[in-house]
Amino acid sequence: MNKKNNRGQSSFDFLIAIVFAIIFFQAFSVISGQVIALQEETAIRAQTKEIALNTALIISASQALNERNADFEIAYQTPKVKTLGDAPGECTITVTASEVQVKLGTDPPEKAALIQPSGIKINNNFTPAVLQLNCGETISITSIS
Repeated sequence: MNKKNNRGQSSFDFLIAIVFAIIFFQAFSVISGQVIALQEETAIRAQTKEIALNTALIISASQALNERNADFEIAYQTPKVKTLGDAPGECTITVTASEVQVKLGTDPPEKAALIQPSGIKINNNFTPAVLQLNCGETISITSIS
């Protein structure tokens, strides 16, 4: 008579173990999904910051060349933001007299400081005009002789 009770107890214990395993794997799945989303967001922010810094660096380097009275023409193709999933949205670069801003979709813009450029033309505009372009487009910087 005791053996019948033990057999039913084993099935009930196995059922409880299966339920706990399912709950554990569901929780693990949710947590891993959140970690992946956070990594994606961090990677996108890092890319937009890098675009802003590199664009400011190119403009500052052209300013230094201009101060040495060098004739030059620099073409810099700005990178596009890469993601694992869907397209992240429109990425725009805004160059002003004091900073470079990179804005992606509805996220706040990433900024890089810029010394006011003078004596150079960016995309055939005399600086310090406000310049706006999309990520992936080419910036053309020339000296004004």
